[in-house]
Amino acid sequence: MLAWMPQAAPEQLRRLQVLAQSFEGPVFLFRPLAARHDPSPAPLRVVATIAVDWALDVQILKRKGPAHETPLRLASIPGGLEQVLTPRVMRPSTMRPVAPVVVPAEPVEPAVGSALESAAPVREPLPLALFPEFSHVMGRADIAASSAGAV
Repeated sequence: MLAWMPQAAPEQLRRLQVLAQSFEGPVFLFRPLAARHDPSPAPLRVVATIAVDWALDVQILKRKGPAHETPLRLASIPGGLEQVLTPRVMRPSTMRPVAPVVVPAEPVEPAVGSALESAAPVREPLPLALFPEFSHVMGRADIAASSAGAV
């Protein structure tokens, strides 16, 4: 069973814990990150955060036994994807951004004697244009050619 309880009272949590102990399957209760400082009758409490390179950091807040101070780093790529992804995509933190892509804008009629006469109109580069390897893996080598034209 999975449940999201953003505003659970301590009495409700105790009742849920008693019911969960009589349940045969696993019970997971999700609460906001701000609730990590509140007391809870749960025997195990964890905080999961996204890390670099497809990893998941799990910090154990409460467990039976001695405290575990350092977060656990878990690989989060499903087994089948490891065979399909290239080594560079497996470690996106090692990708270096390429030079920004300059796309000419619509022609602008400059006023005589203005500073616009010498400046070429430039658009901001698309976010995926910084990592061509990633956009190629996603199947959109040219994002401007997609039907939506947006990320």
